[in-house]
Amino acid sequence: AAFLIGFIIFVSFGMIAVLTGVISEAMFEKNQVRADEARTEHEEMRKVLTMRCSELFSEIDQSSLNTLGEVPKTEFALLLPDIAELFEAYFVDFSQADMNRFIDVIDVKGTGFLNPDDFRSGIIALAEGIRPMTMVEINCEIHRNRLMVQRCETCMNEVKERVDSIQSKQGGIGEKLQDLHTAIEKLAQAQHDVHQQSEKAARESEVAAK
Repeated sequence: AAFLIGFIIFVSFGMIAVLTGVISEAMFEKNQVRADEARTEHEEMRKVLTMRCSELFSEIDQSSLNTLGEVPKTEFALLLPDIAELFEAYFVDFSQADMNRFIDVIDVKGTGFLNPDDFRSGIIALAEGIRPMTMVEINCEIHRNRLMVQRCETCMNEVKERVDSIQSKQGGIGEKLQDLHTAIEKLAQAQHDVHQQSEKAARESEVAAK
């Protein structure tokens, strides 16, 4: 009886382990299929958004293009209703405040003009929201800007050292010029004294001759 009870318990635990493995594998496969479907939907959304952005950009008055192929961002304000409709079609979570600030936010260069890449990148970024890749891109930009600031500081320090060196050299030249000026004055005074002594000696010679 004890052997039978032990055998039943052993078999029960074995069956539980098998069932747990089967259920876990089924859940893993289901999650993998769901992740693949989400990835496919995401790629499809990017393609459609990219194509639609090109269409919207082509609807803008091309006479407002500058020499770089950029359009004043005020022209994009007319497209905000179309952009909102596009987001609604793909269930993108956004607010009216986001749309009001959208044009200013995508003008990353602050020039008041936008090119097709700026417009497309802004639309896709707002549609995708915060992603791990977005955080990596932000971190990369922060490090790049930090390196640029450090390089600028290094250049500024080098310029400051050169300016200080030039000023120091100018100060030394000024001192030498002052010494030279003093020497010239002394030489002129010595010449004046010699001239006076010569005149005095000449007068004394004339007196002695008489």
